[in-house]
Amino acid sequence: MENKNINLGIIGLGQVAQTIHLPIWGKMQNVAVKGLFDTNKSHAKALAEKVGAEAYSSSAALLNDPEIDAVHICTPTHTHMKYVLEAIEAGKHVLVERPIAKNLEETLTIYDAWKNSGLVVMVGMNQRFRPDAMILKSFIENGELGDIYYIRSGWNKPIRDAHSWRLKKGQSGGGVLMDLGIIMVDLALWMTNFPKIESVSAMTFHHNIDSVEDTAIFQSRFEGGMMNVECSWSPMAESDDQWLRIFGTKGSAKLYPFNIHKMMHGNLVDITPHTADSDKANYRKSYENELRHFIGAVRKLHVATCTPADAVERMKLIDACYLSAKQEKELKVNS
Repeated sequence: MENKNINLGIIGLGQVAQTIHLPIWGKMQNVAVKGLFDTNKSHAKALAEKVGAEAYSSSAALLNDPEIDAVHICTPTHTHMKYVLEAIEAGKHVLVERPIAKNLEETLTIYDAWKNSGLVVMVGMNQRFRPDAMILKSFIENGELGDIYYIRSGWNKPIRDAHSWRLKKGQSGGGVLMDLGIIMVDLALWMTNFPKIESVSAMTFHHNIDSVEDTAIFQSRFEGGMMNVECSWSPMAESDDQWLRIFGTKGSAKLYPFNIHKMMHGNLVDITPHTADSDKANYRKSYENELRHFIGAVRKLHVATCTPADAVERMKLIDACYLSAKQEKELKVNS
């Protein structure tokens, strides 16, 4: 597979798939978007004609096509387990949008199916693939910030679709913690080489939404440090607000915007590498890099990141947050 074109199928053709994923896939060398499937079949047919692909009558028809090598699953969370398991059974490599499933039980089911399959199964955590995030991670891994003792991250993003499936717990698995919180947790832990979380204390709120939490705040302890995460769909703010701050014994760093400071000869010095990329450019490149990484893993050029094994650990932490909020106390996290 290293030298052949990768034939790709896409399941789920919502806004992000149309505006972000399809344009990137369409420009990628040695990748051909062969097939599309969506439950809205007329929509899938029209889009297939536009991009020169085939519209399949069912997900099974797409997955059982021997010419398709890999699939990109861009559907609501409650369908992820079904499609991922079917893809693994059909011998297809999988890129599935986050979160991998709507709870820990489903995540473990996917993990068990994947672990001995020999297939690439990757979760779409595009924030890991921002150019500034990858540069910052390299600085941390090289010890430029010293020992990390405090991480603060969060994302406030007003939800714009009041009728979204994200507001139905049976389909989403949870509210803003599953939508935005899991992204910032994954980014912070990946950035700092996955410190082992020992305990968590969380609170959730239903300010403007009854069905799922629209605001969540939690604090977790790891050996030698602490992490705080905040996320909300209902902030008293006019626009999105995203942040990641990392503090070490030799310096500190942040994203949104990117900045690194290090203590040198008794002075705090700005050592941020020069980059001309805007936040919008970093966002776009995060998807381009993510999709290329997936294809590279399919071609066996490198090992995939964001695996189901990673997803299990993130979901354990999210589960602990929900339980802590329900019981109103700090809880140990089972590793």
